[in-house]
Amino acid sequence: AGMPRLPVSSWPAQAPAGLKDDTTVLTAVDLLPTFCTAAGVSPPTDANGDGDGENMLPALKGESVQRTRPIFWRINGDKKNPNFWPDLAVRDGDWKLLTTFDGQRVELHNLKSNRAVDVAKDQSKDHPEIVARLTKLALDWKATLPTKADPSCLAKPQASEPKKLSEKAAPKSEAPAKDRSIPFNRWDTNKDEFLTLEEYKTGQHAMKHSKSADKMKMLKNEKGEWVVRDDVQISFKVGGEKYEIAGFYWQQGWNDMCTAPAIPEYAQNLVNLVKDLRKEFNVPNMPVVVGQLGNGGPVTEGAMFELRMAQEEGTKQIKNALFIKTTNFARPAELSPCPTHGHHWFANAESYFLIGDAAGEGMKSLLK
Repeated sequence: AGMPRLPVSSWPAQAPAGLKDDTTVLTAVDLLPTFCTAAGVSPPTDANGDGDGENMLPALKGESVQRTRPIFWRINGDKKNPNFWPDLAVRDGDWKLLTTFDGQRVELHNLKSNRAVDVAKDQSKDHPEIVARLTKLALDWKATLPTKADPSCLAKPQASEPKKLSEKAAPKSEAPAKDRSIPFNRWDTNKDEFLTLEEYKTGQHAMKHSKSADKMKMLKNEKGEWVVRDDVQISFKVGGEKYEIAGFYWQQGWNDMCTAPAIPEYAQNLVNLVKDLRKEFNVPNMPVVVGQLGNGGPVTEGAMFELRMAQEEGTKQIKNALFIKTTNFARPAELSPCPTHGHHWFANAESYFLIGDAAGEGMKSLLK
């Protein structure tokens, strides 16, 4: 998918133990040709179309491998959302381009540079020749995709197989049937297949303990419709003890930074969030600390800079709230465990500690 993954392999006597590879670019379509080579067989001629995947076996053995073929993505996502994008993406070398099906909107990023800073800066205007080349690659690849499933690839039931439940005639219903056994089995604590009045009351109490229970039980069914799931239990009960909401800490914003229409709305959305939380939990003056999206350190322009400004502006509009700056807590990728995870502060423990310490001190100042 679009985010870096961390594949792990174990192959005694072949793959060096403890090897960490931060340079090889490997994707799912490489697995078949790689594993076939390891097994000493040739992959089926039509397995990867005209050859999307590459044999990356040398990389598993600890050798340096330079990828020769681009990687493509098609993103389905929420097409009902007018702001949803991108539709397509392509990576070739160190460059990754995002675009729409018509190629009219593009973003270009260099993945070799500091990812946290680079994602905040679209470089498409600086490299029009790269944009043109990668856009053509993406659109040409899209044109090769099938518009419907090949019938020969669909599983066919054997004559001896019984008909599946879905193939039998069933009464039509607007809502999917609910499995009533799920809450019954959960509430039947002694597993005697009988539900006592006390077991029923205990189960109902757990589901209704929070005023937000019904809202939090709203999930999407297989049709994409929002429905209340009776088999979901919500409870804020903590070890039988009463609890107190002493404060609220908020640190978020990476995906909003990557979604241009979200940035101008961020400040007001933050104000609305705190207002709703205080009302929901009946804590009108709940202390709030907002942590800056400080990934990658200081910047003076781009989406990252604009998002940080929106976070600070929103916090200023909230009573009994404090904004803490975190850019000085960022540590270099090369000194961190996950140098490709800028969105997670490169998994740097020192960054996490400093953020937590600053957030705690900020909350203490509001609680005085």
